[in-house]
Amino acid sequence: MDWPLVIVTPVGPLTIDLACGPVALGPPDREMTLASGAYVAQWDDHEGLASDMLLTQYDDQAPVLENQPVPECWGVEWRLHAPRRPTPPMSVLVLVPDGLDTSGTRDEGLAATEIWTDAWRLCVAGPDEVWFARQIEARASAPSWARVFGDDDSLGVGGFGPWSTERGIVWHLPGLDQGESATSWVAAAWCAAGTPGADDAAFCAVDVDPSLLREAAELRGPVADLRAEPFS
Repeated sequence: MDWPLVIVTPVGPLTIDLACGPVALGPPDREMTLASGAYVAQWDDHEGLASDMLLTQYDDQAPVLENQPVPECWGVEWRLHAPRRPTPPMSVLVLVPDGLDTSGTRDEGLAATEIWTDAWRLCVAGPDEVWFARQIEARASAPSWARVFGDDDSLGVGGFGPWSTERGIVWHLPGLDQGESATSWVAAAWCAAGTPGADDAAFCAVDVDPSLLREAAELRGPVADLRAEPFS
């Protein structure tokens, strides 16, 4: 698969990339397709970062309401590790096609960008500061991130967290201390306009968690020790 990752949508391509420090990861060291059809890419060492990425379609698991159409849904989980040394800060970036009107929105645990055209409703989303704080509280993320996302008084300090732009969303993430692991994710969903419930269906469909993406990819296992649960 070409890199950076591109998800083709009816309104144009979504480009998804991860940078550690000022430089994007570039092509992966390994890639594979799982029995479910999900795609996995792995990077061994980029500025101290070892990273695993899962891409899966999850239409059948989309959390839409009974009166809503089922959108086409794609999700990406990033597993981030610092096995040998601390890493610089990281950024997960999602770019939408040029020339589209976008609208940033928030829900508890979710940061999203919505796109409306005459024919389509599309939404791109991922975690907000509250989601990261809950992961730390559950001991499922890097303990050092508690300095940034640990409580209501420190959510998003230092410019970390999701930021909506005219071109999409960027998640600024702290670096990892040696031996730490963390996770992040991105979801995209779209459906045709003009059908009952379509205006809200794409937004509902991206309100997910990596556990749902792993279920869609037919993967199992806890996330507390992410490096012990490789994508294979």
